[in-house]
Amino acid sequence: MPFEFKVLRSGSEGNATLVRSTSTAILIDCGKLVADAILDREIRLAKGDVDAIFVTHSHQDHAAARLLDVAALLNVPIFVHPTTLEDFENTVHGRTILSGLEKASSTIKVKSLGEKARVIGDLRVTPLELPHRGGGTSVCSYCCGFVVGWKKYSTPYRLGYATDLGHVPKHVFSHFAECNCIVIESNYDPNTDVKAGKGWVRTPYGHLSVVKTGKALRHIIDMKGEDSRLHHVVLAHLSETDNDPATAREAARAHMKGAAVKPRITLANQWKALSWIRVDA
Repeated sequence: MPFEFKVLRSGSEGNATLVRSTSTAILIDCGKLVADAILDREIRLAKGDVDAIFVTHSHQDHAAARLLDVAALLNVPIFVHPTTLEDFENTVHGRTILSGLEKASSTIKVKSLGEKARVIGDLRVTPLELPHRGGGTSVCSYCCGFVVGWKKYSTPYRLGYATDLGHVPKHVFSHFAECNCIVIESNYDPNTDVKAGKGWVRTPYGHLSVVKTGKALRHIIDMKGEDSRLHHVVLAHLSETDNDPATAREAARAHMKGAAVKPRITLANQWKALSWIRVDA
């Protein structure tokens, strides 16, 4: 049975994606714009709408200062990788904006996400280590992506999620080759000038360029050929200063020429949510 996902926001000011089945829903990341929108009721989520929040890493565009308040509002636990826990506690707990939910926020459980899959309701969430560390004063110890599927691993519906990575490791290719839908960053155009203090973005532990993303998607398809189940790709985390939607889309399409399958390409942004996308065959 298919499930579905919606990218709520994606960009340097805030990232979040909602994944839901008929009985379970999880939120992946909750960056600043998203946390503000949820707490200000622009994005209408309430207690009972979400079962857990999974955080990729501790940067503010993924783990907002008000994340604990969002978790309190939704009354859900937050899952982070153990390597991220110290970063997470220093950044999120240390800068949480106290609100009317202050008392509830102090009781929210921040749980360690191990190397193995975590089952929430009827969804299975598998963490994948990603090569992303950040730069300057915002270095993080660990970053992860996810593969979300049904509790029974044999069910052939999977969503791959990777929004911060400087290159695509072999284990990510292996997992994503089994996915029906993928959310992956297409962060910058390599033909733009490098901004002061942003050189780290273009390192193997920074972000993916539109060219690297296009090549990665083609390789993922070629791994399975005509047996590839990939039918929808969401290009995410586009830089507002070093990229534009047309460039990202064209780079992906250029690398799809001659591919055994040609998935639909949708571009996410940080100001408006996408429509629901079904993860099916």
